[in-house]
Amino acid sequence: MWRVTVTCAINRLLVLSTLASNVSSREGYYNASVGEGPGRIYALGLCLPGTEPRSEDDTNTICFVRYSNRSFFNQIDLRPREEFIYDLDFIGDVAKYKRTWGGFMERMISAASSSSPVSLSGRHYAANTTSLSGSRTIYALMQCIPGISSADCSACLQENVRYYQSCCGGKQGGSVRRPVCFFRFDLYRFRNAFHNIASSPPPQSSQDRQELQPTTPPPPPPDGKTISTGVRMALIVSTGIFIALLALGLFVFKRRQSYNTLNREAWRLWRKGSALELLDPAFGQRYQSEEVRRCIHIALLCVQKDSGDRPMMSKIILLLSSSKITLQRPHAPGFYFQSSMDQDLEAEGLDSFGKQIHCSVNDASITELDPR
Repeated sequence: MWRVTVTCAINRLLVLSTLASNVSSREGYYNASVGEGPGRIYALGLCLPGTEPRSEDDTNTICFVRYSNRSFFNQIDLRPREEFIYDLDFIGDVAKYKRTWGGFMERMISAASSSSPVSLSGRHYAANTTSLSGSRTIYALMQCIPGISSADCSACLQENVRYYQSCCGGKQGGSVRRPVCFFRFDLYRFRNAFHNIASSPPPQSSQDRQELQPTTPPPPPPDGKTISTGVRMALIVSTGIFIALLALGLFVFKRRQSYNTLNREAWRLWRKGSALELLDPAFGQRYQSEEVRRCIHIALLCVQKDSGDRPMMSKIILLLSSSKITLQRPHAPGFYFQSSMDQDLEAEGLDSFGKQIHCSVNDASITELDPR
């Protein structure tokens, strides 16, 4: 079982924090790894062509994100499997529906596994439609991650189709997902995958037309709206405390006074020698205390009152990545307001830092206090 160490958590944060921008700037697909040895993290991101928002109500681009502590690039993984199947049975000539569906899926697999993309994310992707009797249409899309071979893509999609046929043949829609491939079909349009595709006639022996697009989660039955569960990532680091705590996946469990800020709580516990109290008790003992203390130490350096004492982002990454670099001693963070609780600590001989600080001024902002 994968035990998530502090190093793994930091590397995961580093690779995921830049994944969205890298995917956007590289034709919708990107993979990378961060770190070395057991703490190394591998990640990839893939966004579906054609799912970009077309209106204010349609705000999400559908994307697939995967990460692991082992390399999985260009490998075919068929587990785990996830399926979404509609409960409604097809109404009509079920035998003909199954024949039409089966032939359509075969052509879709061939199209997706051999597609020549106009973009990297469009490789191993196909979206198409085929007509049923009674003016009805089957809409389907298939997608494999760009790194695998055409043969592996075909094998994965065939597994998805076979599984669907064995459990749910004759239903009105559904999807089957695996780590490297995805397939979905429905009797109505979903997302923008079929924007420029005209329905093809019932299967003769000719191949259907193809386009581009990847993994997408299934929506509810047709009601005029669609729901997507894609992944959009954005990381905005505003203070050093959040750099460390988000990297660790930690939460401040106790706030002794309602006016305590996160900076204040971290600094108070640090001076008291109890920095580990910042951890959520749910973590139990599943962490390395020295690595946690180091992350909190780095975080405090990031919120020093004097901007010249704060490390640059490149330095922060270096400090988080190596335990051999000696850290400077932190002082009170900017915007730190001393309370009687802190004065009690000073009376105990713990790192008194002088007279009470009413406000702080740094290069980013100025605070002035006025009575109300």
